[in-house]
Amino acid sequence: MAHTGFMKYFDDMVTSDEIGHAKPATEFFDAIFNKQPAMTRSNTIMIGDGLASDIQGGNRYHLDTLWVNLHQVANNTPYQATYEVNQLDTIPDIVRR
Repeated sequence: MAHTGFMKYFDDMVTSDEIGHAKPATEFFDAIFNKQPAMTRSNTIMIGDGLASDIQGGNRYHLDTLWVNLHQVANNTPYQATYEVNQLDTIPDIVRR
């Protein structure tokens, strides 16, 4: 994340090593929401490039999701993202919505 220049848009970053649970486990999201009480499902979007981890986890937690699909691969999984981008520079416009 640090190498993308996107950290300026975020207040915090949390890893599964810190939490002790990995996506798509709901415990991962529970820990984040407990750590950041201002976060709600309506003001949070799960952004990631992994359908089975990021998008499935966000879906399970009833979050909007944004699939970063830079290689434009077909989604042959049951996990559907709210948004899909093929370029990183389009993410800020979606997040601001």
